[in-house]
Amino acid sequence: MKRVPTENFELFIGISLRKRKRVSEEAGQRKRPVRKPRAIDEAVFAEKKSYWPFVLALALAIALMGVVIHPILLVIGLLLVVVAVIGWGLERPSSTK
Repeated sequence: MKRVPTENFELFIGISLRKRKRVSEEAGQRKRPVRKPRAIDEAVFAEKKSYWPFVLALALAIALMGVVIHPILLVIGLLLVVVAVIGWGLERPSSTK
């Protein structure tokens, strides 16, 4: 049985069989001091409450009921979906301080 050189095995499979040193074990490496996390201002990440996702969900429910019940209900639901998507898209983002 012919023995496969490890270099070819590494190139073909992408797995190294040699033991490597960890970065922290190499000469000249210093450990970084651990930084304390900064306090997070929750007001920056707080979003303005919006009713458009609820309106969109309600419109989709009406449209799906229209598929089962009557085509007029489907048209009304699809019109409400369009209004909800446009309303949500044109909504002003919350102002950041």
